[in-house]
Amino acid sequence: MLTGEAIAKMVDFSAGNLHDVDHLLHVFGLAKAIAEGEGLDAETLHVIELAAVVHDIACPLCRKKYGSAPGKLQEKESAPLVREFFAGTDEPQETVERIAWVVSHHHTYEPVEGAVHRVILEADWLVNTSEGVRDGRPAPTRPAPFFATRTGLALFAAMFPPVAQ
Repeated sequence: MLTGEAIAKMVDFSAGNLHDVDHLLHVFGLAKAIAEGEGLDAETLHVIELAAVVHDIACPLCRKKYGSAPGKLQEKESAPLVREFFAGTDEPQETVERIAWVVSHHHTYEPVEGAVHRVILEADWLVNTSEGVRDGRPAPTRPAPFFATRTGLALFAAMFPPVAQ
């Protein structure tokens, strides 16, 4: 499946929820930047891009079913939705299962299981944190402990520069 097709399908799935659309596009952009900055191969980049697009696929269901969409409930509900999203596409089943696993663990910070998981964790944390800062929460002074990529750390430093005392 082309990444652009996945984005269009996920935007449609978002049913006009502009926060969800903005969030997925922001995570997608940072995940792509981290993956490319780390020199990951094309196949891994493709999996990262698709995982970034669908990483919050369970949010609408969680909001309807539970009244909110905390990370652990997203993880619990996401795998079947990911499989359904990619059903009938040309994505190999192995790729779909890898995406389903990553999306089902995108709020599980330890252990980090490979490059795809790490990049999605870092990109989603950066976006969630920047959204929080825009909503009035204080900016972080250091990245989350699971950050390990050079590119993710550089993005953190650029997004949340130290405030002069």
